[in-house]
Amino acid sequence: MWRLLSTLITSDPEEQKVVEHLSHVYRLCEPYLVEPHQLTVIGRSDARVPLPTAAEA
Repeated sequence: MWRLLSTLITSDPEEQKVVEHLSHVYRLCEPYLVEPHQLTVIGRSDARVPLPTAAEA
């Protein structure tokens, strides 16, 4: 995937758009990954991941 992206991205504005997109994908996936980890590995039953606000999305 990185090789493909590096061949398609040819300017700084395009690179910034990809970085922003990957950041949004990370924010979407974070609650689904962190909360189960806290519940199973750490053993915290009160664990909750704060969701991003509309300004952060």
